[in-house]
Amino acid sequence: MMAERLHTIVCTFDPAGPKITAFDIHEWIHNTLRIPEQNVTMIQIQGTRRQELIKLINNDCAIAA
Repeated sequence: MMAERLHTIVCTFDPAGPKITAFDIHEWIHNTLRIPEQNVTMIQIQGTRRQELIKLINNDCAIAA
């Protein structure tokens, strides 16, 4: 059974790139995606896949990003 991810953006970073810190991710969300902090409910880092899952408060925020 596969869980459905609602209001979630999945970002994959270059595996050959430099190591990304939690601070880098927060800055990237703010500066690149332009998502206000109050719209983010959770950030999950999947280091081996170089993916970040960003859960937002509603679907409108996910579509705007």
